[in-house]
Amino acid sequence: IAHLRSMNVPGPFIVVAPLATLPNWVREFQKWLPSLPVVRYHGTGPDRERMLRSTLNPKNKKQPSYPAIVTSYEVAIKDEKKLNK
Repeated sequence: IAHLRSMNVPGPFIVVAPLATLPNWVREFQKWLPSLPVVRYHGTGPDRERMLRSTLNPKNKKQPSYPAIVTSYEVAIKDEKKLNK
């Protein structure tokens, strides 16, 4: 993702990984690509809805400050339509 950003690929970027590895992914982003905000998209349905209304608002997807999304397979499947907006 750091390479893509250096090539001016705007994103948005999503990492779908096993649930147990999500905190590791967030730490790796913070360590290796601190200029890109990162959000762990997980939690209850209402928690995820709040994220989509604020930090992950689809209207902001083209902004350079739009965060990389780290989520689990289960949540990605559950919220596929919302994440594809």
